[in-house]
Amino acid sequence: HNLAISSSHQLYAWGLNASRQCAVGTISFIYKPYLVIQLSDYEIISIECGHRHSYAKSKCGLNWLFGSNEYNECITYDKRKKIKDPYCINGIIKELCQG
Repeated sequence: HNLAISSSHQLYAWGLNASRQCAVGTISFIYKPYLVIQLSDYEIISIECGHRHSYAKSKCGLNWLFGSNEYNECITYDKRKKIKDPYCINGIIKELCQG
């Protein structure tokens, strides 16, 4: 899968979506760049693609993970295997940093 940030700081995703790493419901392959609607209210400044999960960071400092969670890649600490909607992890980051 692929992620890209537009000149207006919008997040686009395409490619293999079997683990929902493109943040699209049930489609298994996205053939052209698709706006990640769930994050369209934010200015995205940083992105990363994992093997089957994705990361995005906004200008206001919010961090999201989505896609495969089989090995807790999205840090949800629950039994969900796939996270189709971007999941804000700022609270978890704060907990981890405080020890």
